[in-house]
Amino acid sequence: MMTNFQQDKGISFVEDFIGHAANLVDEIDQLPGSEIVVLEPNYEEAFDIWLFKYNSKIERWLFSGIYLNGLFDRLDRQGYYKKYNPDGKSVFFLQDEHNLISEVLPVNMRDSIREYVDRNQEVIKTDKYSVLYSKRTDRLHWTNNSLFNDKTLQGLQTHLKPILQDDATTCYLPFLNGIIRVTKEGIDLKSYSTLGNVCLWKSQVIQRKYKPELTTECHFAHFVANTCNDEPERILASRTALGYILHSYNRPSEGQAIICCDEELTDKAKPQGGTGKGVWVNAAKQIRPGAYIDGKKFDPDHQFSLQAVNRSDRFVWLDDVKNNFSFDRFFSILTGGWTIEKKNQPSFTIPAREGPKLVICTNTAPNNEGSSNIRRQFILEFSDYYKKLIKPGAQPIRDIHGCEFFADEWDADEWARFDRFMVECVYLYMKNGLVPYKTHNVSANRLIQTTSDEFFTWVTTHEETGLQPNQSYNRPQLLTEFRQFAGMSEKELPSRRFTEWIKRYSDSQGWKFKLGSSNKNPSFILESKP
Repeated sequence: MMTNFQQDKGISFVEDFIGHAANLVDEIDQLPGSEIVVLEPNYEEAFDIWLFKYNSKIERWLFSGIYLNGLFDRLDRQGYYKKYNPDGKSVFFLQDEHNLISEVLPVNMRDSIREYVDRNQEVIKTDKYSVLYSKRTDRLHWTNNSLFNDKTLQGLQTHLKPILQDDATTCYLPFLNGIIRVTKEGIDLKSYSTLGNVCLWKSQVIQRKYKPELTTECHFAHFVANTCNDEPERILASRTALGYILHSYNRPSEGQAIICCDEELTDKAKPQGGTGKGVWVNAAKQIRPGAYIDGKKFDPDHQFSLQAVNRSDRFVWLDDVKNNFSFDRFFSILTGGWTIEKKNQPSFTIPAREGPKLVICTNTAPNNEGSSNIRRQFILEFSDYYKKLIKPGAQPIRDIHGCEFFADEWDADEWARFDRFMVECVYLYMKNGLVPYKTHNVSANRLIQTTSDEFFTWVTTHEETGLQPNQSYNRPQLLTEFRQFAGMSEKELPSRRFTEWIKRYSDSQGWKFKLGSSNKNPSFILESKP
């Protein structure tokens, strides 16, 4: 696929930073404060992060502990800040390393100060006092809890630099040799020098160089085609879905979850998987940081059900959800934002516009009842191309492609081809939006999972054609026929449940279930919609 690609000339800020920052940090850590700070003449002085007081009874200066302002100054020199959450009330802590930021905890700052002290073990000695390294580390140890906690660290400077964010028309993807800017007009490689004082999340920097000149197709492009049975409409849907995930901007009124499910008709009792859904989502993780949640263990009512999600995550991957998974839990999240609670940490909220995208993988068809469910789901079916190759000793991906994906077996050129493919997925999304296709078996799979395998077989093969639209059927007669077909008793299949299943079948076909007017001869019609 050819796109309008342009490249700016400029310095590679990230590569320069990687070499320069380590030296900068070493210089900072090796240089303790050299000036004595007189806090109260003849009574209290500070040197670096240490406090000394004069004891008039014994007429000596004594080591007193930690000088808080000196500690904050040291943390400031190491790039530690507090930053207000979007609510403007609570804060979190981060480290800014030359405009590359990472979220940190109080324990990280404690360890950083301890490393600094360990690097400066010389005796602190002036004409008034001296203190050994062992005494300094001992005092630091005993004051850890009182110093490195959320309340005390409110004294850090506030981080006010803007953070680079996608908007409605632009997606930014930072590589080592520059930032890819994607719009519906094309793809540009921008120099880091154009950012000015804007920050980047360090975890979002892709640790590879972008090489647009490599135009041959990558292994993953063939993988996508295989999972779509080489159907152009499905391939476009899959690629725009990838682009949607990688574009870190949400319209709360339109937010959709990407639902990955199997195309093959699924046994209700034994859903299989193995179609490549996990590989597909893992591709997005090679470009954007994402949080993984085990769907089998996910409890939406648990206080810490989303504790794996970090501020810098651009999508949440809920993998292999249970058969009875309800999508309702995420309606408020997609429209109102993500409230994240982590054990032993303050909760925080990510506004819906800035929040991560949601990707759900399931081996069964998703619940699609209700207009809200339909509007909030973008469904992708994965063919059985790779599943058919599963057998003892087989490795379908390796057997087809000759390598393991996203591993050391990929050389720099294969990674570059993959990166180009993914960036072009973003371009396709920015240009076209999410492009749906007519799903093949979602309705059939949903019918199986909400009724039974026996009912699906019976209702689709009744009198060889299955129940047909615009024909009158006698309910008691059909109920008797199905009970005999399935070997079910009246207790096992009440009349009301059978009628509900008929309605579900009607809905799966896009028809309208309509009861007849006669009570003596109960009947129904499945009306096709004009």
